[in-house]
Amino acid sequence: MTKRKFGVFSSSENPEQLALTVKGIIVSLASLIVLVAAGLGFPISVEQVAVLAGSIGTAVGAIATLSGLIRKIVIAVQARIRS
Repeated sequence: MTKRKFGVFSSSENPEQLALTVKGIIVSLASLIVLVAAGLGFPISVEQVAVLAGSIGTAVGAIATLSGLIRKIVIAVQARIRS
């Protein structure tokens, strides 16, 4: 099985990239995100929102990788205890 950089949010075409569906959702909400942020006193641009989308994808991928690694360690320790 191919290692997916962003877990379930990875592209089916290229597992090293964030899925277009996720990017599309974030980009379609970008103007709303910019409007809400401006209302809260945080002036940001659509480009910054796009960078944020990539960062979120990276964070999700890292969390999925870490949880998988922890699960493997727990299973390996349990297997040794049972033997």
